[in-house]
Amino acid sequence: MTATTSRARTVSIPRAVVAAVGVLAAVVGIAVAIFFAVSPLHITVQRRVPVQAQGGEFDQTLSSTGQTTLLSTRVTCLPIQGVVAPRQEPDAACLPKDRHRDRLALVGLAVFVAGGIAWQTAGMRASP
Repeated sequence: MTATTSRARTVSIPRAVVAAVGVLAAVVGIAVAIFFAVSPLHITVQRRVPVQAQGGEFDQTLSSTGQTTLLSTRVTCLPIQGVVAPRQEPDAACLPKDRHRDRLALVGLAVFVAGGIAWQTAGMRASP
């Protein structure tokens, strides 16, 4: 039997390329995070509302008929609303969409941090 030796071939990437990719990742990451956290999302929701009938003297009062009907309502979802205005409760229809957009914003923050680390470890610092 003959012994074979294999050498692992390493690829050398220039520091400037690593720094450029890091800066690009940081910029794209923070842009994605801000976009998904701050941009409003408009959805249409079907809600059941009670049917009311006019009655009383001169038709000046409304009374419930006990029936409901579907009404289309446009809702604006803002994922960062829970952080900016914690006392203002978001619409229940927005919660699944907000959670999804929050996850995408966190991915953007992770890309921003990874890009910043790559840029700093490459040794390319901005000159004043």
